[in-house]
Amino acid sequence: MTTHYDRWNVFRAGVRSKNIPACFGIILLVVGGCGYQMVSQIGGNPQGIERIAIPLLQNITLKTGVELTATEALRDEFRLSPSWEIVPREEAQGILLGGVTRYEAAPTTFVEGQTSVLAFALVMEVELELQDRKGKTIWHGTFDGEERYDLADTLLRTEDNEQEAAKRLVQRLMKEARESIQLDF
Repeated sequence: MTTHYDRWNVFRAGVRSKNIPACFGIILLVVGGCGYQMVSQIGGNPQGIERIAIPLLQNITLKTGVELTATEALRDEFRLSPSWEIVPREEAQGILLGGVTRYEAAPTTFVEGQTSVLAFALVMEVELELQDRKGKTIWHGTFDGEERYDLADTLLRTEDNEQEAAKRLVQRLMKEARESIQLDF
C-alpha cells in the first residue's frame, strides 16, 4: 500500500532529477517577464510636458479643507516622480486642474443587536484634467476609493481618525492619478 509520504518522495525525486532544467527555465521566463512587464508599464509624459502647475483643487463637497489635503497629496506625488517638475503657472507647459467631487462618511460596522456604530467608511472621488498652455485638455481622469476608520471614545479622536483615513485615501488616489497620466502616454 502506497502512503502519502511515499508519493511525496517519488514526486520530489522526479522533480529533482528530471525537471530541474524545465523548472529553471520556467523561473527565468517568469522573472524575466515580470521585469519586462514592470518596466514597460511606465509611459512617458503627455506631449512631452515636464513642467506642470498644480493650483489648488476645487471642493464641491460639504467637507471643508479636503481640497487642501488633496492638493498637497497631488503635489507630493508629482514631486516624487523624476519625470515632472512643479513650477508656477507662468512657467508651466501644462496645468493639472481638478477637484474633490465626493466626500461621504457612512457607518459600516455596528454593535450586534444595537444601532451603535463601531466603524465608518470614507468614500472620496477626485476628478482631474491636464491641460496644455492653450487650455486644451490632453488628459482627464476620475478616481474614487474607500478607506475605513474606527469610532473613538471621543468626538475629537473620531475626527482625527477620519482625517487620517482621508489622508491615506487621498494619497492613494493621487498616486493612481499620476500613474494613470503616465500610463496613458
